[in-house]
Amino acid sequence: MKLIEREAALAALDERLAEALQGDGSVVLVHGEAGIGKTSLLRTWTANLPQGIRLAWGACDPLTTPSPLAPLREAAPELGGDVSRALGSGVSTIEAFAAVVAELRKRTRVVVFEDLQWADEATLDLLRYAGRRIESTPSMLVLSVRDDEPADTAALQAVIGELSRAGVLTRVRLRPLSPAGVARLLAGRRDDADVVYRRTGGNPFFVTEVTEHADEPVPDTVRDAVLARLATLHDKERAVLELLACVPGRVDDTLAATLVEGGTALDGLIAKGLLSVEGRGVTFRHELVRLAVVESLPAFRRRDLHRTILAALEQRTDTDPAVLTHHAVQAAAADRVHLHARLAAADAAAAGAHREAASFLLAALETADRLGARDRAELLEARSYELYLTDRVDEAIATREEAVALRAQIGDTIAVGSGHRWLSRFSWFSGRRMQAERHAERAVELLEEAGDGRELGFAYSNRSQLVMLARDEAAAITWGERALEVAERLGDVELRAHALNNVGTALGHIGDPKGHDMLIESVALARQHGLDEHVARGYTNLVWQAVEHRQFAYGEPLLREGLAFAAQRDLDAWRRYMLGCRARHHLLRGRLTAAADDATAVLAEPASPVSRIWPLMVLGQVRTRRGDPGAGEVLAEAWALGVQVGEILRLAPLVAARAEHSWAAGIEPPLDEFRDVYKQLRTVHDGWLVGEALTWLRRIGEAVEPAPDVVLPEPYQLELAGQYFAAASVWRELSCPYDAAIALADSGTEQGLLQALELLTELGAEGTARRVRQQLRELGASGVPRGPRPTTRANPALLTARQVEVVALLAAGLTNAEIADELVISPKTAGHHVSAILEKLGARSRIEAANIARELGLTG
Repeated sequence: MKLIEREAALAALDERLAEALQGDGSVVLVHGEAGIGKTSLLRTWTANLPQGIRLAWGACDPLTTPSPLAPLREAAPELGGDVSRALGSGVSTIEAFAAVVAELRKRTRVVVFEDLQWADEATLDLLRYAGRRIESTPSMLVLSVRDDEPADTAALQAVIGELSRAGVLTRVRLRPLSPAGVARLLAGRRDDADVVYRRTGGNPFFVTEVTEHADEPVPDTVRDAVLARLATLHDKERAVLELLACVPGRVDDTLAATLVEGGTALDGLIAKGLLSVEGRGVTFRHELVRLAVVESLPAFRRRDLHRTILAALEQRTDTDPAVLTHHAVQAAAADRVHLHARLAAADAAAAGAHREAASFLLAALETADRLGARDRAELLEARSYELYLTDRVDEAIATREEAVALRAQIGDTIAVGSGHRWLSRFSWFSGRRMQAERHAERAVELLEEAGDGRELGFAYSNRSQLVMLARDEAAAITWGERALEVAERLGDVELRAHALNNVGTALGHIGDPKGHDMLIESVALARQHGLDEHVARGYTNLVWQAVEHRQFAYGEPLLREGLAFAAQRDLDAWRRYMLGCRARHHLLRGRLTAAADDATAVLAEPASPVSRIWPLMVLGQVRTRRGDPGAGEVLAEAWALGVQVGEILRLAPLVAARAEHSWAAGIEPPLDEFRDVYKQLRTVHDGWLVGEALTWLRRIGEAVEPAPDVVLPEPYQLELAGQYFAAASVWRELSCPYDAAIALADSGTEQGLLQALELLTELGAEGTARRVRQQLRELGASGVPRGPRPTTRANPALLTARQVEVVALLAAGLTNAEIADELVISPKTAGHHVSAILEKLGARSRIEAANIARELGLTG
């Protein structure tokens, strides 16, 4: 097919290649509706690559459940031996990704991945990893995506958004041909270009299908066009086409030779343009043709064809279990589905594709009616674990309950006890604390009676985890040490990693440095032995403590590492939990926009109740501080979940957040709801947890005494002692500017209130600033600065006049010192202005802030 109206797309690809040859690699996304000519464009362009540039090509296939890293495996032979070895040696996914990037850096390569709308999670993670590093290579990643694919592409869109924000992505959108373009395509034919354009909408595939068969009625859809062409085929050709249509993606030469006797029919289909040769195999010229053929087949015929394909593939030793599962499902071969889906699930889980693993196990379960209770229970247990990892906790509970019932029927007490331990864990994640405790107690009771060491050790460790979360550190350490004794006796690494996490976190709560060492050991052990869940748990607890103890410099890299690990391994439960921690991290540092963004991202997903509490609380606090509507409602929702879970580590910050809202809004605080928390506060020995709640309670007139031996952190000690300016100084050193502003406001002096107002204005905390202005007026202060002026409100980023001046200089490339000289202010003040600008613009760097400011017309 001639390329019509694709000159701009080819030029964009050429420009990116020229940049790559200079060492500035990039990602190009070619997208458009099915049939728009993405493959034709890429085939034409790659056919004319300069000599010496290596081309690697892979594609995603529309399997029932995607095969992990399918396009990379297809492209691996052209990428180099290191990539093939990494994929075949069972190394971690991240090591395989690193091998890919290493090859991209060695020499100029063009890597094409087609049909990313069908990509698995591991492939998307590869794009994240390679995309973030592509700029430092002489290579290009060229991706094609269908815009009209009905499958859920939210995960793909998230990756595209990340690469776009990183500045490495160029979009090349292919649009339908114009009427003039259709006329050019039809030049020399008798077809009426206007009629063809109206009937096809300018889709090149539709146009081609219609115009190549001018003696047939013009079809209304591609399906009609394809079926019309099928009617002209010989019986043998049609039979071959129908058989090959049941194979998603490319049919390699070996499979084609097995399925098709002789090459005459295959050659005829290629000559007629229905199939095309691609590498060492054949493929349909367009996926819509294949789908139309499949949809035209009666159900019994499709089933028989898939059985034929399955039998051929099972004779090979290199067939992906995911592919075998797809054909077994379509063939309604229950015993084969059961066999292949379990293997595919194991492969997917090992690759960190836990969502796909859960789907494969569901396929196995749906065909497991003839299995015995024990085999079915094993499948249910495996699926419940994958559902738990991917934060589908309610499904995990229902699945595990079914497994426990089956285990009870056959009298397997140890498995029943283990099931109660897992139900305890799942119930906690779902916010059902009381159920979690009942299951935990039952697990210990059953397993102590049964005398099983390993599962009993995990039941002990689970009890340790529950009481650790309830902030009963002594009990957590006692239960955890019992688990560690079992782990030591059995030499069980997983049990040791689990128990170290719980004991280490409990010790960290009370400030014992040994706790941190235990957490680090837990993560190291889990990483070494490929225990994904325990790695993520370790990161989560390390992050939580770093954020809540205001150790931001230590916590930031942990957040990056933990979130990256959880995202790469489909560990949604921990990714969402840590994203909530990052929202809290941003809030404590005064980054209101970033905090709200992270909180909103979690709440937009089907996160478990426990993972929703922090984002709801943070969003409520951001709204309180900005003066936005809806703060009380989201804080009330967070409070309801916190009460349901019933843990002081959540309730104490929630009390502080709701007290802050009452104080800032000038409304009556819900004291009756708070008082049940007061008793718990008197028993907690975490100074940060207690100090935050006590200081906010005192601001609303509630005096609650901490435990006699609790040691409050320095800024809280200073505030409670009335040394507000000293407290503000310490808060600044800790990078907590909002807390510094509130401490200054607590001084009740005009000087302190004015300083607080300046800080709050810089942070964009207009809601809190209104309260401080009111206090200043009550003092009789004159010349109280007003809220945002009309000129500030007029610009979309709500920058002050001074900040507009600063952003113009920042965009001109001036340093903080140079900005200070230009505006006759101190470098420190210039730095405060720059930080506030980054926050208001939602930018991560000075360059990004400058670009955003230019787009908003703020730079002159």
